[in-house]
Amino acid sequence: LEDDKVPRSFVFAKGTPGPTVTDLVADVKRMMEPHTASRLKARKHNRVRDFLQVAGQYNVNFFMILSSTDRATYLRLARVPRGPTMQFRVTRFSLAADVASASRRPHSLSGAAFATPPLLVLHGFSKTDKQDQLATVMFQNLFPAIDVGKLNIKSCRRVVLVHQDKEGGKTHLRHYAINATPTGMSKGLKKLLRMGPSGKLGSRMGQLDDIAQLVDRDGYSSESGAETDQENEAVTLPQD
Repeated sequence: LEDDKVPRSFVFAKGTPGPTVTDLVADVKRMMEPHTASRLKARKHNRVRDFLQVAGQYNVNFFMILSSTDRATYLRLARVPRGPTMQFRVTRFSLAADVASASRRPHSLSGAAFATPPLLVLHGFSKTDKQDQLATVMFQNLFPAIDVGKLNIKSCRRVVLVHQDKEGGKTHLRHYAINATPTGMSKGLKKLLRMGPSGKLGSRMGQLDDIAQLVDRDGYSSESGAETDQENEAVTLPQD
């Protein structure tokens, strides 16, 4: 998708951000990969017009600008060079490092997961409200359009969810990793399939006469703590 039609972005902080906002900028850059300037660094004296002067050279058409004051942190989403611009007050956020530290088994993404843009899911946006219509168009144009007929399901490694909470008056932005796991089998079999024949598990299997010995010895046959396989949580993926 290396052509002029692919949306590209600059993500940077305005002013003098604190360390937390600096980390947030890094996370937003990660979310926008691969069509963003990952190594872009803003200096204290830089102004928005400085980035506008070089945006055209790199076919950049969106700015995501983070700034902070004594009262709050703000995110501006701007279509360049002529707008429109939307501003959001960031009331609460969690960094990727915070999520990983709070997770029992954090999922680490390889570089291949960022070689393709994330899927976009919009939820809760009104089709009649003008502000919601603008937000819908802005977020849709922030990422490349999907050609369902040519989409390779294996390249779908991430998803960005934007949820409009009408009751709370807030917009929720979340970045998820997509991880496909088999269903309809015991926790032990899932673990065997996930680990494969290499590594420590493979060396132990070579010492056994029957696979049942490994399952019985390590207690893999127990379903305690296994992932739920509810029917409404499972999807069928094409085998390509």
